[in-house]
Amino acid sequence: MLFLESCQLNLVNVIPISIDVEIGALLEEQVCTQESDRFVDSLVRYSKINATKLIFEKLTNSAMLKHHADFNWTIHFIQDDSTVNAFCLPGGHLFVYSGLLNLTANDAEIAGVLAHEIAHAELRHSLEQLIQQYGLQLIAENLLGINGSWFGVGLQLAQLKFSRSDEEAADIYAFQLLQFNQIDTDALISFFKKMDQTNPSQISEFLSTHPDTENRIQTIQTLNQSENQQKSN
Repeated sequence: MLFLESCQLNLVNVIPISIDVEIGALLEEQVCTQESDRFVDSLVRYSKINATKLIFEKLTNSAMLKHHADFNWTIHFIQDDSTVNAFCLPGGHLFVYSGLLNLTANDAEIAGVLAHEIAHAELRHSLEQLIQQYGLQLIAENLLGINGSWFGVGLQLAQLKFSRSDEEAADIYAFQLLQFNQIDTDALISFFKKMDQTNPSQISEFLSTHPDTENRIQTIQTLNQSENQQKSN
């Protein structure tokens, strides 16, 4: 298993970033078509949306991001209060369900969630997932301009479970991105704790795609402690 994960990572490193952009644009269009009747943009009921857009713009314009200029970063909101989840396609196309926004208490918690999903795209974990689940054939078909086999793949990415190493890498990157933008990193911890205290049936989809919440809390706490020690020295 470790050998296979290493091979996938190596393959991602040799695939040009333009493939993330091309595949991401294709899948974004697909998801937008499939979910068009559930999109929400600025309804009063979801007053957090405008704030979320501003936070997303701030984070994705950060000079810290290696691909901040390579990707066409976009964010979409899906009206579904029963679904607590978010996912980011290759190339920086983020989809957030209203159920997740409803659980956030403030802008910092929203930023923490966004930073984590942005990290998955920035670190090309989404492309890794495509290779792992569907093989290199789809990548080759994209290069050849054959797009028929991609139908339905976009929304399926929302259900894919990242590896523990990918989740840890995304959390660490999110922590650094929040720090870079002077946003309270404790918000990641408060959100994870909130998820732990929520009825599992309400957040089953989030837990299935974002496992090991307790370990992730420990990771952020360790990073915070390390940062505080450096400041005190």
